Amino acid sequence: SAYIPIDFELSLSDEYYFVGWSDNVEVDTTNDKLVYIRSMKDNVSVVATIAKKPVVTIEGTNNGSIVATYVDPSDSTNTITLNSGDYVAPGTDITITYRPDKGYVFKSSVINGKPVKYTDYVDGDGKTTDNKRVVIDDIQSDKTVGAEFEALSTYEITYDVVIAVDNNPNGTVSCSADRKGLYSYIVSPLTSGDSVYSGSDVTFEAVPDEGYRVKEWIVNGEVMKSQGITITDNTLTLSDVQEVKDVVVQFTVLGNKMT
Repeated sequence: SAYIPIDFELSLSDEYYFVGWSDNVEVDTTNDKLVYIRSMKDNVSVVATIAKKPVVTIEGTNNGSIVATYVDPSDSTNTITLNSGDYVAPGTDITITYRPDKGYVFKSSVINGKPVKYTDYVDGDGKTTDNKRVVIDDIQSDKTVGAEFEALSTYEITYDVVIAVDNNPNGTVSCSADRKGLYSYIVSPLTSGDSVYSGSDVTFEAVPDEGYRVKEWIVNGEVMKSQGITITDNTLTLSDVQEVKDVVVQFTVLGNKMT
């Protein structure tokens, strides 16, 4: 009968999204993919307009990884990680995180072959890490994401105790290193002759024998001073190391040595 209501329902594969129906149908109030023709007295063409979703392609890279995520629109506490080739709904905000492997740092990023600006990544503890981040706001077209990572320089660290005239060191020294507080860069203890990565903080700990104290620290042949005063603390930290370091500590008698 020309007066029997007719229902139309649209089913889509994952890579497409629904845009809208032609004006000659009534859209269901709870499901926009379901429409009705209440009364049909003549031939009717019903048109459903669909479009392909944007696809995110993550290029393969060496010495690091690229992670693309977005917030689940149905659950703001859930973050979804994209695989290369996944489709996303238009209008989605995509966060791209660049994660260098140990011994490497982020160098540059491109989206669709063009360089893009990035920001530092700050972790949950408020520390700035080696990771970088780019946000693609309101994605409307396909995006291909790439990055380049480069190796960190390394620098040898040597250290020792000055032997006194009595042929005794009169104490010991140990060493440790870390870089930006990142767990993978912590080295403790650090053996003399080992190398650290560029930007590391290297800490030396002197332990004088009983009756002795630190007289001075000498780094690369120069006596270490603070505001013109020779540093005699038991601990010495060299921050943001960018060159080879040779460190020696010398102990001296604390007051008068009793014999």
